[in-house]
Amino acid sequence: MRKRDILKKKTSLRQCVKSKDGAAILIAIVVMMVAIVLSLSLLLVSYSLLATVNKQKNVEQCKEMAQSVSREIEREITGSEVNFQSFEEMKKAAEEGNNPLWFYLRFHLRQTNWPYYNKEEQGHSAATAVRNFKLDFDGDHDEGSILENVSVEMYWESEDGAEKGGGTSVIVKVTCARGKQKGIITSVYDLSVEENVTGYMDENTLIIDSPYNAENNAVGKNEKWTFSLSERN
Repeated sequence: MRKRDILKKKTSLRQCVKSKDGAAILIAIVVMMVAIVLSLSLLLVSYSLLATVNKQKNVEQCKEMAQSVSREIEREITGSEVNFQSFEEMKKAAEEGNNPLWFYLRFHLRQTNWPYYNKEEQGHSAATAVRNFKLDFDGDHDEGSILENVSVEMYWESEDGAEKGGGTSVIVKVTCARGKQKGIITSVYDLSVEENVTGYMDENTLIIDSPYNAENNAVGKNEKWTFSLSERN
């Protein structure tokens, strides 16, 4: 065999080896790219699942907090401490600054300076009828640490469309927000007014000196007020 032919064969073999090496490298690169894409896909799926779980967790926590605050408000409005057996007992509690939320309702509800809510009537829109409250918790309540995330709105409705008419309901909306997630609990309380019952026999009205009666609204001495929870969702 001629020397030139031998050299040609060697060159051909080298080219074949290089060709195979290049194909192997290309296959390896493709495999690595597929592996990276799969890893990124799995990472995105994991992130999506984690985000969904965290979102659901935040919603549940906000809902639980809103429910907890709603129950606190319910105790404040309907509890045994505000079941006053006489006008004098109620007057004393008001002057001492007890039961702030209940007395706010007692002094302002069904008064002309707090109009009832009815979006169809002029002067009774949300802008004039809805009250916003800040709640203070003592150290025994976990909500106190994230109080800035809780808001309370309150308004009242009149069944017969009169400031001092019957069929009065108070609507309390508690909202808890964490990030973009919210939990909202709405409660409805019905007002019952008994007149001229034991302990409430005086037909006169009185302006009680109380920190919760800044507008000096007069109240009937013959009216016993009680609230009851009728709906919560």
